[in-house]
Amino acid sequence: VTVRAKVKGDKSIEIEVQDFGLGIKQEHISALFQEFGRISDEEHLKLNPKGVGLGLWICRSICRQLQSDIEVQSTYRKGS
Repeated sequence: VTVRAKVKGDKSIEIEVQDFGLGIKQEHISALFQEFGRISDEEHLKLNPKGVGLGLWICRSICRQLQSDIEVQSTYRKGS
């Protein structure tokens, strides 16, 4: 995992988190931001069997309170 932060303008920063894991198919990305949204295919369940699907939902809630945003970019089999 790689984490980078950049100053963007006077009042904002961009934080990037990159991994080289399994990656996510494009059709599953929107589910990541839903409350209890999980990718339930066999490969993802094997890698993260205890995940409850709240992590990115909580992150998006915090970003919205801060009048900001969050997004995911991913290539299946290459990382996110």
